[in-house]
Amino acid sequence: INCMHSMTTKERLQEHEERCFNNEPAKVNMPKPGKIEFKNYKNMIENPFFIVADFEAEEVKGKTKSENIQHHMPASWRMQVVPRDDLDIKGWIYDSTSLDMRGIVN
Repeated sequence: INCMHSMTTKERLQEHEERCFNNEPAKVNMPKPGKIEFKNYKNMIENPFFIVADFEAEEVKGKTKSENIQHHMPASWRMQVVPRDDLDIKGWIYDSTSLDMRGIVN
């Protein structure tokens, strides 16, 4: 087997087989069991920012007493983009009251 793709029609399967079977099967080489450690810290790429997000939902009970099902309806959300301290850029806050970018920090 060359790949694990599934197709929805016979035509798509035939097209895929024509392309896929011309290649060698891929082999995954897993590391041996034991401790795996990252040592090349000099090769790491620092992220220019990170994102903090929070989502809130309201619990909505079933319509009848016999319906013991709970649904969670989205109520609000907030996402903050926080840049690194050494960058001279502002962070942003997005929330459910305004979908536009408001240059708000802290």
